[in-house]
Amino acid sequence: MAFEKDVSSVCNLELATLLGGYKCSVFSGKAVVVEGLCGIIDFSTTCIKIALKKGQLWVCGNDLSLCQLQKGLAIIKGAVSGVSFYE
Repeated sequence: MAFEKDVSSVCNLELATLLGGYKCSVFSGKAVVVEGLCGIIDFSTTCIKIALKKGQLWVCGNDLSLCQLQKGLAIIKGAVSGVSFYE
C-alpha cells in the first residue's frame, strides 16, 4: 500500500483511482503481468486483447502465450513488441 500512496502523491491522483484500475508490468520485453483485468477478448500468438473495467489492453509481439490466467491476473510470455491501451 505504501507504493500506491507514493505514486498517488507524485502523480497527484486519488488513491482510489490507482486501486480501482489495472496494473501492467513489462519485464525486458519477454513477459507481461496484467492485474485487474476482466477477461480475455481475443488471443493469438501475435496479439492478446485483454478486457479491463474501462477499455482494453493489447499485448503484441511474437510467440505469445498465456502462462497463467486467473481471476484478475494474466501472465503472458513471448517476444513482446508493444503494449497499447484503448478506451
